[in-house]
Order: sequence, then structure tokens, then C-alpha cells
Amino acid sequence: MLNCRALLPDVKVVARGKKVDFGTISVGVERETRVTLSNLGMHTRAVFDASVDPPSMSTTIGLQVSPAQGVADPQDTKRQLPVSASVLVPDVFLAPAEAIDFGEVVLGVSVPRVMSLENHSSILACLLLDLGSSAFSEEFAIATPPRQIAHLEDASNIFFVLTDDGEQPIRWQIDTVRLCQGNLVTFAAGAAAAAAAVSSGAALAKRIASANPTSNATSVVFHVAPDHGELAPGEEVAIRVSFLPLDAVEYAEFDLPLVVDGEPYVNLSLRGEGIHPHLSFSTNRVVLPSVPLEVTATAHFHVHATGYDHLELTCRVPLDTTRAPLTVLFPRGKTLSMACPSLPVELRFASNTSVAFNARLGFFDADGNSFALSVADCAENCLLTNYNFIQKQGLAPKLMDDGSSSSPRHSHQRK
Repeated sequence: MLNCRALLPDVKVVARGKKVDFGTISVGVERETRVTLSNLGMHTRAVFDASVDPPSMSTTIGLQVSPAQGVADPQDTKRQLPVSASVLVPDVFLAPAEAIDFGEVVLGVSVPRVMSLENHSSILACLLLDLGSSAFSEEFAIATPPRQIAHLEDASNIFFVLTDDGEQPIRWQIDTVRLCQGNLVTFAAGAAAAAAAVSSGAALAKRIASANPTSNATSVVFHVAPDHGELAPGEEVAIRVSFLPLDAVEYAEFDLPLVVDGEPYVNLSLRGEGIHPHLSFSTNRVVLPSVPLEVTATAHFHVHATGYDHLELTCRVPLDTTRAPLTVLFPRGKTLSMACPSLPVELRFASNTSVAFNARLGFFDADGNSFALSVADCAENCLLTNYNFIQKQGLAPKLMDDGSSSSPRHSHQRK
């Protein structure tokens, strides 16, 4: 007979953490936490059995343990861990607290109203707003952010759209057949194209006419694109209306009908004015200050271009510069464009002989059209003529003091 004996060491199992704490949980929200069991033995396997004590807590608060059992162990060792959790109902306020009033709304127009949800509690709050049971579920819609943020005021836009055909698209059309010259919409004066000359206005006409290749560029004054289409619920469409005036006159069309589903919906009032490309100035006349001989007088003004895509400015001084040396300077160059429609101009005048002049300074565009600006100045060594210059230089008080001090001497000599 052979007697066998085995020595089994004690199994020591410890749990990392002496307490299972779920923290604060919102009502209806499930939360899971984990407990780690560590076997401190070297060779012996450890088994465990987990249960809720008392068992009634499993049905009362829904506390569950998984996995609940393992392999049976000859030595039954129990470890009890306390479990704690607190249940809190979120404190949520709705603003405005009263009814949301949309007032009177035009058919097909979307009117938004904003309501704020303020969560004053320390836990997340879940909101459920069901409009499906409402009799006006098709007219009302709610938009919420993709995630919910605690401790933060949340705003949602509620839209109200009146419909009469459910989800059917709306067919619309702008009736432009009876307008032989097309249509116009503008909020600023456009440049009129010259019929006999190739100018910047002609380039503008070609660019606008390219939107309507079936029509001649010289016969289209107003152009609408698109002029028909379908508008789905909640969809927006932008209508582009171009203007190409042929003369420097005012164009107007007060009854451009917009037809929706075959019925007149609204009439658009269109108005615009054509002008010729031209140059203008920041002042009607430039009068340089009177200065003594060999002193430079300066003046500044701006040249404005209207209706030019690109223009190299040309200037001509109709004076004998040997007798009246007037100099025209362009500090920022001579190129005018749609990006730079204005340029500063500086005038300088200095003479070593007494002279006064009144001339017209000419500016020319690429077609040779002239735009004149009057310029005047005077240079001489006369105290009365240069009194303003003397005042600006601070010399007038000194001259007056010298004159008053010399008066008694002259009166004494007369005696």
C-alpha cells in the first residue's frame, strides 16, 4: 500500500480597491465599473464567487455582477466589497418658460424661435422632445446639437414652416417672354457701352452676355438666370439678374411676374441707370496757395474712374512750362482698375518770375476722351498777395512788431 500526501499552500486573493464607487448617476442611465482581483500565489489557481449582498439590491436598484462564478475551490474564501452609489434627478430649466409663439406666418416661410435649456445639476441631462404625436408634426421641426454638454447653456432652433402639399416640390418660373430687351436688377449704376468705340464698357457687355449665349450681346439689356426651376421643401435658390445698358438713360420694369405652380405669385420691380465711362475729381477746381518767388506751392486731389476695367491715365498741362512751371505727380502710379478705382494726384508750382495763371488740366482715357480740371495760382514778392503764406509761416506778428516800433521814429523826424 502506497500512502500519498499533498501539501497545498494557502491561496491569497486580494482586490485592488477596497470599495466600488459608481459616483453620481442620472436616473435611467446605466454605468459600469470594474474590480480587479489579484492572485498573490505562485502555483495554485484561485477561484472566486461574486454575489450581491443583500440579494434584494439586484432587483431594487438593478445591481449586477459579471462574471458571478468561477471554478469551485476546496477552500471557500469570501471577500466582501462595499458598493455605494447616489441617484440624482437633473435640474433642467427651459427658457422661455411660457408658450413659444410664432405669430402670423406667411405660407412657405420658415420662422425660427430659440429656446434655451439650462442644466443646473452636476450630471448630464438627456432630453426627449417628440413631435410625432402632434397634429402639426409636418409644420414643426426641431434641431438639436449632435452632443449634450453638461454645465453649459444649450440652444436649439425650432423652425415652423406652413405647407399645403406635403413634401411636393414647388415649381416656379419668371416670365421674361414679353420683355423684348430682357430684364434688369441693379443696386448701383452700370457703365454704358459705346456702340461705335471699343472701350471697357464693351468688355463688360461681352462678359454679361456670355450668361445667355442664345441672345445677341447688343440686344440684351436685362438677363435673368435661371428663369425657371423646382424648389424642394426647405431648399433655397439664388436668381442672378445681369444688367447691360446700351445708353446713358434710366431703365425700369415694374411688373416682372414670378409664377409659382402656374399661378402669379409676386411681381418684381426692376430699376437701373446706364452711364458712360468717365473720370471725375474730388474737387471742381484746384487753387494753389499764393507764394513768393522760388517757393514751391503744392496741392492734392484724387481722380476717380467709373466704368473702366483697366485704364492707363494720361495727363496734359496746357501751359508754357517755361513761364508757369506746373508739375503733375502721381505718387501711386497712373493705372486705374476695378480694384483701384481712385488715384491721388499732386500738383507743384514754383516760379522765379512774377506770374499768375488760370488753366485747365486735361486727363484722357484710352479712347481719347478728355476730362478737364481747372487749376489756378499766383507767384510774386508782394506782401498783400502773400499775406496768407506769411501767416502760415508765423511771420505776420514779427512784421507787425517791426512796424509798430518804427512808427515813433518816423513821426519824430516829421517834427
